[in-house]
Amino acid sequence: MELSRVSPANCWSLRKVQAEMLCCLDQNVVLMSESAQHQQVFPLANVLTTCQSQWLLRVKRWKVYIQNLVRLLSPQSQRMKRKQMHLMGKTSTDNDKCELIIKSVQLRHAGRYTCTAQSIVDNSSASADLVVRGPPGPPGGVRTEEIRDTSVKLTWSSGTDNHQPISKYTIQAKTSLSEEWKDVKTEIPNIEGNMESARLIDLIPWMEYEFRVIATNTLGNGEPSLPSSKIRTEGAAPIVAPSDVGGGGGTNRELTVTWVPLAREYHYGDNFGYIIAFKPFNEREWRKVTVTNPESGRYIHKDDSITPATQFQVKVKAFNNMGDGPYSSTATIYSADEAPTEAPTEVTAYVLSSAEARINWQPVIGQTVTGYQIRYWRSQDKEAAAHRVQIEQSEEPVRLEGLVANTLYHLDMFAFNSAGDGPRSKPIHFHTSKAPPSQKPRIISAVKSGSQYIITWDHVKPLYNESKVLGYKY
Repeated sequence: MELSRVSPANCWSLRKVQAEMLCCLDQNVVLMSESAQHQQVFPLANVLTTCQSQWLLRVKRWKVYIQNLVRLLSPQSQRMKRKQMHLMGKTSTDNDKCELIIKSVQLRHAGRYTCTAQSIVDNSSASADLVVRGPPGPPGGVRTEEIRDTSVKLTWSSGTDNHQPISKYTIQAKTSLSEEWKDVKTEIPNIEGNMESARLIDLIPWMEYEFRVIATNTLGNGEPSLPSSKIRTEGAAPIVAPSDVGGGGGTNRELTVTWVPLAREYHYGDNFGYIIAFKPFNEREWRKVTVTNPESGRYIHKDDSITPATQFQVKVKAFNNMGDGPYSSTATIYSADEAPTEAPTEVTAYVLSSAEARINWQPVIGQTVTGYQIRYWRSQDKEAAAHRVQIEQSEEPVRLEGLVANTLYHLDMFAFNSAGDGPRSKPIHFHTSKAPPSQKPRIISAVKSGSQYIITWDHVKPLYNESKVLGYKY
């Protein structure tokens, strides 16, 4: 048994297992190990307890000669394991005391403690029941009854209150969509400690649930109960409409409708899907189609009778095997434009250098055009290898760069919009210039004449694949 001195000088602490016991005697009294041979006077009296983070058993105001033993009997197990320490000392006043402090007390430390003082002529004992109060234990037997679409009745049995009355219960739920436990709304807002059932409300229809119960008293929240068996609430018709309904565009003779699909918790039942209603703006009769894919957020209606760029009204609602939900707000969209039917005219190419050319054309008039695409390729290449330049609708000329010198090119172009590409223009041809001379002029002389220099040089003779010299720059 380990003994260590503490302050003040007449106090010693004994550390054993998980408890820390402190025995304090008045001045001139020394606490010794089992090997001590002296007998001293030690006071023994009634035992008091307090219910705090430290548990204090006090022994005071009763003198007796003790031989060598004070027993502390702990009810930690059924066979009442004994823990003992030997005390020797002498006191002279009625204010002598001995204290036992157990820190970090646990619920298992509760029970009857007995202190026995023994002399050569007699012995005397005093006992006290140590009551450890704490948060409640977990409730048991959690069951579900009367399952509806948005409500269910939950029953349970109370757990141990650990010597402090249960003040309330908290009910939590977990769905198949998340591992997080969340508090559930109940028909009676406050579930008092004497209740063992409650009706849960505002649940999600057609959703798989587990429930658990947590008891609370003035000392805190207890451990949660074991989860209930999994249940699925009954189904109901959807009550949420799809959002962000819109669309438009697409290819010719098409009407495209888009929306944001509803999340799983808003399906509310099996066989979930969407109903799309649409009509031309100036008509009264709605046309309806069904989309059975619950993850879909797009529908394309093809109809040769749809005229290009026609204004439509559209709305979308959800449905399941229990019924239909509400329609979304009505949105205005346009059917797809018709692809351009004419090609750009007066397409010309003006060669700027051995590597550049400028392309001019007359735009398509009277039709919806998003932009133009120019194709060009060398005469020795196949048309499939053509380079492409895409530009926004504009009447500005386009400059082609990075061309190969002294090369014949073919070129055409077409207009396009969201419905498709228009016809190609008639192909044109242009030939890039030869490359400039690769040699530098050779300076023969440079003579200063007054404020000027007279420079003479040899003329440059271009190679066969180079353009002729038109002049010189300095």
